[in-house]
Amino acid sequence: MKRLQIVVVIALIFPFLLGGVFIGCDLFGGANDDGIEPGEVAWWHEHNQWEVYKTQPAISEERAFFASDGHVRAFHLSTGELIWKSDPLIGGDRPRFSSHKLLRDGTTLYVNSQRNVWSLDASTGQLLWQTRISDFQSIRRAKMAENSTHLFLGGAGEVVRLRKDDGTVDLRIELDRLLHPEAEEQLAYDPEVFNDDMLVVPASYFFDGAEEIYGNVFAYDAHTGELLWEHELPLKRRPRPNSSDSTTIGAGTYGLDISDEYVIVPYGASVRALDQRTGEVIWDNFLEGYGFHAGATIAYDRVYVGSGSNSSLADPSVLSLDLRTGDLLWATPTPRGTLSTIIAASDDRVYLNNSLANTLYVMDAFDGDVIWERQAPRELSSNDGFTSPIAVGEDYMVVNGSDRVFAFKKP
Repeated sequence: MKRLQIVVVIALIFPFLLGGVFIGCDLFGGANDDGIEPGEVAWWHEHNQWEVYKTQPAISEERAFFASDGHVRAFHLSTGELIWKSDPLIGGDRPRFSSHKLLRDGTTLYVNSQRNVWSLDASTGQLLWQTRISDFQSIRRAKMAENSTHLFLGGAGEVVRLRKDDGTVDLRIELDRLLHPEAEEQLAYDPEVFNDDMLVVPASYFFDGAEEIYGNVFAYDAHTGELLWEHELPLKRRPRPNSSDSTTIGAGTYGLDISDEYVIVPYGASVRALDQRTGEVIWDNFLEGYGFHAGATIAYDRVYVGSGSNSSLADPSVLSLDLRTGDLLWATPTPRGTLSTIIAASDDRVYLNNSLANTLYVMDAFDGDVIWERQAPRELSSNDGFTSPIAVGEDYMVVNGSDRVFAFKKP
């Protein structure tokens, strides 16, 4: 009888022992079967080393793709089985990608870090090309944009266009307009492409003696680089409580989104809608106490933005505004931190990561109610945390972490 009990115990713990061994050699890291409950961890894998990996994964019907510790990896989306691991693309003591998003276009992946851009075969992980952009000054966590033929990468003072087929740089757009006379250059954060034809670039800059950060928006023909329109974002002033003085609110902008009619630009403590064809102001909503450090997401005739807190008047929150009027529809607070993340919208829900609070959220897209929230499991590492934006598929959502990558069954 004792022998039978021993056999049963070994049978029960054997999968977990195997999981611990496989984690270290890049194989299956967490158990998964058809019985995974909605909102639960489906599988996970360890990185080669601890680091803050902020690159949003990419997802397809059957695979999840992660750029983290100098490698790109592909996993089977439902089982977590490692399909391939690329050769090392980044070396050194801290081999992490500085990009904010891993792009997938059909069977091809694109990822950037500093002045380097790589293209990989999504089926095999084989490197197709690498381009090191000459005389290019990168910016932190730059996110590339794309159309059917090109990639667009923002940097200090310019946007660079690369051909998707071979990585050749064939256009450089200098951002030398709407600059204060004392400013040297502006930084092109997170450009976006609309309908293959229009490139829209949010840009910010600062100079010695400036009251605050300045911001501009530029629209270009994505094929020729011709300037279509430009727009200067205003500095604003907020009265100080119990004082006749006021505080300057900057106009820094770090991302935007585009619809058929509007370009939506979070900047400083405001969100502004511009006419997509002309750049003229449609509406502007100054949101007292909030501060925006990332782009916007347009879905369901609404705008979704994540905020930090600029004062004691408001907690860091996810906000929803009416796309056509700019009216605030709801604001759902999160515990702490600044929400500088990419918000995903799918299935009448919004998905996001508050990395400083180490918490993933799923909220109702129409009323902001929290449907599900989850902190990073720390049963193996007290330092583990969610560090990237979420990528959302039909049945699963995936996220980069400091110690591990995770896949969750959608709640």
